[in-house]
Amino acid sequence: AIASCASIAHSEHVAKQFGEAGYKAKAVHSKLSQPEIEKALTGLKDGTLEILTQCGLLGEGIDIPGATALIGLRPTMSETIFLQHIGRVLRIDSNKENAIILDHVGNYTRHGLPDDERFWSLNGSKKKDTDSVNYKRCPDCIRPVSKYIMKCPYCGHEWQKALTEPNIPEQKDGELIEITGERETQITINWETLKETIIREAKSLKQAITIAKHYGKTHRHAWWIWNHR
Repeated sequence: AIASCASIAHSEHVAKQFGEAGYKAKAVHSKLSQPEIEKALTGLKDGTLEILTQCGLLGEGIDIPGATALIGLRPTMSETIFLQHIGRVLRIDSNKENAIILDHVGNYTRHGLPDDERFWSLNGSKKKDTDSVNYKRCPDCIRPVSKYIMKCPYCGHEWQKALTEPNIPEQKDGELIEITGERETQITINWETLKETIIREAKSLKQAITIAKHYGKTHRHAWWIWNHR
């Protein structure tokens, strides 16, 4: 099985939880070396590992035909990311008949089921403006300043150092139910977590601030989420 997680800390936390429950699990992410990642993928294929928990690593272009189940733990507004994650377990393999998809965050309510008909276009989309990576906006006076300074030269606002607490989503008990194309199902979604996910996946800081304002959040709130992605 492959578990898609929201952050590196989250992937390690989930792997630890599976390990304590008696499963052979390993977290794979960008902080591991290529040999370590390849060893983990081989382990999933030969059975020495049962579960891989990952964050932003096993996307498009990764072939894991032996994977039979996806555990979705990362909410996303991106249909592309949603389909990439599911695609890891939809590869044809002689040792499996079907894939099992456990959507714990309700992504199917935003993007539909994997086998829904989709209408793709070759025309592309208009490129959105992005903020320069060399500056940030002061949450108090909204002026652009160097991203490397910790005190605004205009209003004196001071940035705090990044929190050292791991970024692990809130965990709640729930009930797994089967979802089919013929059945409408009411599910419970943590809307605050979803709002933060939408802000986090904004294309630029300017867009993140606009989205945050729409949700009644402050510039400071948007800036913090954007800079702790």
